[in-house]
Amino acid sequence: TNATDVGNLSPSSLAAAGTTDGLSGFAGGGSTAGYSQITNIQRYPYTTATEDAVGHGDLRVVSSTAGGASNIPGGYGYVMGGSSATRLEKQKFAFVSNTTATDAGDISSPRQSIAGAQDTTHGYAASGQNASQIDQTRIDRFAFASDGDSVDCGDVFKGRGGTDNGCCSLEHGYKAGGYASSGGYQNVIDKYTFAATCTSSDVGDMASTNQGNSANCSTTYGYAFGGQPPATLDTIWKWSFASGTQNAPDTGANLSLARVYLSGNQH
Repeated sequence: TNATDVGNLSPSSLAAAGTTDGLSGFAGGGSTAGYSQITNIQRYPYTTATEDAVGHGDLRVVSSTAGGASNIPGGYGYVMGGSSATRLEKQKFAFVSNTTATDAGDISSPRQSIAGAQDTTHGYAASGQNASQIDQTRIDRFAFASDGDSVDCGDVFKGRGGTDNGCCSLEHGYKAGGYASSGGYQNVIDKYTFAATCTSSDVGDMASTNQGNSANCSTTYGYAFGGQPPATLDTIWKWSFASGTQNAPDTGANLSLARVYLSGNQH
């Protein structure tokens, strides 16, 4: 089924970090069309067929191409890292109140283009690139119960950048597509375990190489959408969490508008 246009962000933004409380989606930070980074947090509800996003406070500092993680039971969203001098900081905001985000510790190394994910107790920040756009393989893990620093718990199969291109099943995190400074556009789907030691593997491929795509998921399927090259795409790819080899074919369905550097959010 093709995606439908249900509303608009205001201000419009690209490369925001997507999070969710289960009832609404949130877009944290990002950049304007002129590539000026912003602090806006925007909320859009799932319950109405058409409704524009509304302001929901601000990040503590500007951040773009950060990773998003959602502590749904605890009621908080996290924006991890980002491209303003390539941030270390994790920013935390409440889903129920319109307030400024707070500092919730640091990721283990400063980087941008992070793939965020979460289980019920921890957030994860996978891969990305440093300020010199060198690919980073590390996967960070932090406990929602405390606002401490993240720890390096493992590595992805292929280090690369991306734009909010992480998603998760109940037991595993995924990073789909992206751009590697050593290898160009990628179609790799990385899968890693949610554990103190994160074991990652290449479990399949998207049907085409891509970067600037985003990703989201249900409890049983992962989805990647949008991005480029050669032109900006409206493609939606889908893979099963249950299968051993998790290739992602083009579903034949499309976004309502071809887009790059977009953000999604997860179950």
